[in-house]
Amino acid sequence: MRKQSVNVHIKDGIAMITLNRPENLNILDGSLKSDLLSVLPSLDTDKTVKVLILTGSGKTFCAGGDIRAFKRRYDDFIEREGAGYYYKNTLGAAVLNVSKPIIAAINGAAIGGGFSMSLACDIRIASDKAIFNAGFVRVGLTPELGSSFILPRLVGLGKALELIMTARDITSHEAEKIGLVNKVVPADELSEASYEMARTIAAYPPIAVRLAKKAVLHNLESSIQDSLDYESHLMTYCFTTKDHNEAITAFLDKRKPEFKGI
Repeated sequence: MRKQSVNVHIKDGIAMITLNRPENLNILDGSLKSDLLSVLPSLDTDKTVKVLILTGSGKTFCAGGDIRAFKRRYDDFIEREGAGYYYKNTLGAAVLNVSKPIIAAINGAAIGGGFSMSLACDIRIASDKAIFNAGFVRVGLTPELGSSFILPRLVGLGKALELIMTARDITSHEAEKIGLVNKVVPADELSEASYEMARTIAAYPPIAVRLAKKAVLHNLESSIQDSLDYESHLMTYCFTTKDHNEAITAFLDKRKPEFKGI
């Protein structure tokens, strides 16, 4: 029985997902990707989970793709005299399709696919020891996991192209300055800072939080009128929820609300 590449710990509605292959820098090899593709949908449908945190074990968040697997794939292409299959962004879709908030707690280097995976999360909190590098052109590849869409929307077109085309390292403090990460904290405070933000989000009505995320992501590609229409649709639904009624009733009663996710 193989060692699990991903560990999950659930407490108080928060799921901590830890990439657990520190011996190979948490690279996105077959087993780690397989475990993530299993874990993410499962947590998204788990009614006890309200917020997800994604982090790495050891000194690295995720060092990107499996170079040896890249070599095997290329050799297979040569043997076949062409691609045997069309590459699919299954992991990127899996992260981006999670309806619940995902916080990336970036404990160390986030390179290539690890860089992209952090971008696919909703909020990024970085250790002051974290390093970021798009890295793709270094190995003759292009951005993946949705990073070509997300990165320019975070840092602007010019800066995104610079980071991708130069494949240079950037520190966590530069990442914060350009808007790549939301917050930088000392390494020994990363876990608590991530949990603190997760607890804040988890305290709000789960339906409203998920639909707020859905609205923002949907409207990235919408016209202003489409955005208004979509917001109206979601607001109408939220007006009918018991959590909405509980929120306003608790406010009027001057008490703490108790949300049920309905």
